[in-house]
Amino acid sequence: MLPGCGSSGIAIFQNGSYCGINVVFDRVAPADAFLAAGATFQSDPAHGASHVITISFDPPVPSVTVTAYDPTFDGNSMSAYDNTNTLIGTIPFPGNHTPGTLTTQTGTLSGSISTLLLTPAPLDYVAYSAIIGSAPAAPTLQVVCAPAVPVRGTVVDCAIRMSDSSTFTLTRLHSSVGGATIRRHHRERRRTGGV
Repeated sequence: MLPGCGSSGIAIFQNGSYCGINVVFDRVAPADAFLAAGATFQSDPAHGASHVITISFDPPVPSVTVTAYDPTFDGNSMSAYDNTNTLIGTIPFPGNHTPGTLTTQTGTLSGSISTLLLTPAPLDYVAYSAIIGSAPAAPTLQVVCAPAVPVRGTVVDCAIRMSDSSTFTLTRLHSSVGGATIRRHHRERRRTGGV
């Protein structure tokens, strides 16, 4: 059984939305060999020289595990990039140098992965299976105030930020402590980002 949304990973094999993660292959065909061994996709229909496959993830994923089926020649690899196209890492899938003898090789790359390149060796036929790590939890709003318990007549300073450092717009401030409620509405001025 393939991993699902509630497990530690999600099997991907074609374009689509997987548990809220949009996955786009620039080229993909269902695997037509090594199915019993677990292969699920390849670059082109039928057998022949494989081509580079580029897979994009939105939002980025924390990890990708790929198994290469039947890498015969040296030069097969997987490379992961973040959303600025900075290389996170590359894992080679060395060939077994024995045509017709099935070997499988598995590698995992971790980071904030937006793009994955599966590069075959020249003239090699390779099929793949891939599992992406579950998407990270949604960011939360964090508020830290000093003093933590306000005292009447004292100034309270609060810092507000998103757990993932993303931006936000503060439109209303409402606070209550010990039955007292403090309200401050922002009508004209809005703050963007951490305060």
